[in-house]
Amino acid sequence: MTTLSSSPSPHRSWPSLGGGMPVAVALVAAALLAGCQAPTPILAPPSPVAPWIVDERPEERTIASEAEPTLPASQKQTSRAPQQQAAQFSLPANPAAAVFEAAPELPSHPLTLAELIDLAQRHNPLTRMAWEQARLAAVEAGMTESLFLPLISATVVAGWQRFDSPLPYAVGELDEIETTVKGVIPALTLQWLLFDFGEREATRAGARHLAFGANIAFQGAHQRLIEAVALAYYQYEVARSRVEVTTEGLANANTVLEAVQARQAEGMATVVELAMARR
Repeated sequence: MTTLSSSPSPHRSWPSLGGGMPVAVALVAAALLAGCQAPTPILAPPSPVAPWIVDERPEERTIASEAEPTLPASQKQTSRAPQQQAAQFSLPANPAAAVFEAAPELPSHPLTLAELIDLAQRHNPLTRMAWEQARLAAVEAGMTESLFLPLISATVVAGWQRFDSPLPYAVGELDEIETTVKGVIPALTLQWLLFDFGEREATRAGARHLAFGANIAFQGAHQRLIEAVALAYYQYEVARSRVEVTTEGLANANTVLEAVQARQAEGMATVVELAMARR
């Protein structure tokens, strides 16, 4: 499109988004595609010299520069006068962290070894951690399957430019020609890797081996727990047997002491026998 302008101006050209139905559709599609990926929040402290503010929103924070770290507003005075006030690196109180999970309700009858092992496997945190790690390894192994799928990407480029060209001779009050150019270039790209000389297959096999190893670690966690519970159970039984034997020996010793005291009262036992019985 070419129009004439009556005001002289130097040559200028700048890109801009144009109007029209194709551009609107392209912008909506680009927004939908961009919304498929959420921004990753920054969970690390903003600076190596400033305390971490717990109630700070990570999505409103940027990574600070190492040469000139950005300090929070509450710590600017601290950085200027470190002799007057030291940075507070203590964390706020969290009463919920001190609340423990309620203990499981135990049956009223004496527990057998199998019941103790089952109770330990249900409530021990080590078996839960091993299970979560095995699930994570399984998810990572499943994600490697996406390497064999095609990759589809959509891009839209829209632009608007205006050129002002001066005329060699003025026509009345007109001394330049203004030219405007608009355009929209949508693109849909399909990429599918067919030959990679075994790289994807090796990645998938490695992920599956890691998942298999995580499953073995899960089994090992249960085996170690079973062994610990069984050893504790048998040590408890041995301790109970020793208590019974010691109690019975004490009763026998009291009986012998009473017999020796009775014999001494009749003049049939010596002082040495009485001392040995008491010992």
